[in-house]
Amino acid sequence: MASRRSLSRVLAIAAIAGAAAVACQAAPAGPSSQESYYPLELGEQWVYDTRVYGTQSRSAVSTTAVCMIRLDEDGDRLHLVSTCADDTLVQAQFVYQLGDEIVEPVIFNGDGEARERQPPVTLAHQRMAVGDSWRWVGRSGPDDPERTDLYRVANRARVWTEAGEFEAVRVLVTQEGPNATSATVERWYAPGVGLVREAGVALFPTADGRVAPLELVRTLKERAILPVESIPCCSKRPGGA
Repeated sequence: MASRRSLSRVLAIAAIAGAAAVACQAAPAGPSSQESYYPLELGEQWVYDTRVYGTQSRSAVSTTAVCMIRLDEDGDRLHLVSTCADDTLVQAQFVYQLGDEIVEPVIFNGDGEARERQPPVTLAHQRMAVGDSWRWVGRSGPDDPERTDLYRVANRARVWTEAGEFEAVRVLVTQEGPNATSATVERWYAPGVGLVREAGVALFPTADGRVAPLELVRTLKERAILPVESIPCCSKRPGGA
């Protein structure tokens, strides 16, 4: 599956460039998202209160939206999921919905730099139960060292957000680099809604040789399914392409 899901930079940029035209077409029929922990309907939009704590703390309103759905040459559903912070494109992901798995082969940052997952990474499952676990061993770019990401559905609980109260599962994600753990993230998913809360700490090396923590917290403010042309983030392209 790794080679088939590894999109080249050229193909990915071409898919982004054609997103606006494709998005206006009827999306291929897929499984119901009413019970999915990772719904991917065309025009689905999540708005989050996002806060970053570190050497330069900041806050923003971030928007994530499913901006395109199309069938690839193998007949699988490819989704373009874009994320903007205060109207600036932060990232654009390509994800597949393969059976019960949500698989990401490549991601672009706002400048258009592609980071191909080698092999593609399973971000989540449409259905998750306490005790489920999986792992990914690979690289997020040709120059990155190999790392291991461990995913574990730790527990179920109620989560309070500005968008409402949700019965959700907590997925713990631990990234292990060559020498030590580099990041720990917890993500709360609610069925039929998706990600309702995320919190994590990553460790980054500094110029003076120290390691600085960076904490990210995202909490859902609102969710809706809208026409793609009405979602500003869907009109933006990485690097202005």
